[in-house]
Amino acid sequence: MAQTDNIDDIVAQSGLSKQQVRMLIGARTPYPAYRTSYERMRKQLIAAVGQARYRELVKAGELPAAGKVISSAS
Repeated sequence: MAQTDNIDDIVAQSGLSKQQVRMLIGARTPYPAYRTSYERMRKQLIAAVGQARYRELVKAGELPAAGKVISSAS
């Protein structure tokens, strides 16, 4: 996976919905599914993008809207 992604790329690669990816990367508690499925979805995202990339995404705090790019370069 490239070191730059937009949310649509991560959705396509992981098989999760945009809402699920946003819940995993950004604020969790506004999402009702957080309490019941967070850990399962987190494992699915890690399997898709890798542990290192997952940490980069979480460190960034949130994903940009579709079409915008998130980069690990600081």
